[in-house]
Amino acid sequence: MRTTIISRDNRHGLACAGGWQNRVPQWRARLVGNCRASEAWSFAASGRYSGPQRNGYPNADIRPNTCLGCAPFRVLDARATG
Repeated sequence: MRTTIISRDNRHGLACAGGWQNRVPQWRARLVGNCRASEAWSFAASGRYSGPQRNGYPNADIRPNTCLGCAPFRVLDARATG
């Protein structure tokens, strides 16, 4: 899913015009799958991805992998029940 940007209209001289919305990733994706191997066993796996994010309205974050930065991340989960 791709997110949209804040309005490009800059009649009022706003620093945020044309930038990305704060703390909303540019890309997000989720994939989930499960399988029932038998009546007793079930397996599930999922993965999530969150793309680059911004932390300030002028979108001036130059070091996203530091304190107060918002870096992209990936998460993988797996589960088996029986």
